Amino acid sequence: MDLQEITVLVVEDNVSNFVLIARLLGYLGIHCEWKTSGYEVVEYADLLPKLDLILMDIRLPYEDGYEALKKIRSSPRLTSIPVIAITAEAWNKCRKHTPLVLMASSVSQLTPIVSPPKFNKS
Repeated sequence: MDLQEITVLVVEDNVSNFVLIARLLGYLGIHCEWKTSGYEVVEYADLLPKLDLILMDIRLPYEDGYEALKKIRSSPRLTSIPVIAITAEAWNKCRKHTPLVLMASSVSQLTPIVSPPKFNKS
């Protein structure tokens, strides 16, 4: 698949984080759509003509990523769309929710690529 044919839905409430993600994906030629909360994410995703991946923040206003994920997995059209949970929250705190995420189905968890403590060393 050509990268220019990929559409990613980024569910992120922090504008700076979204801009970073969109620029990185845009650099690769990947098209991004943006939603700022888990609320109505299924309805929005269903309107997209094509969707290949969802990157979703765990901590969102109105409806968090866990609740939104349950709704995504209950939508017939979105069942097979991969969802990758993203968060700026400390990873160890996030891991306690792993069983809930895995129960909700098909969520990839990636180890943090950037380690903040490494930036503090001179």
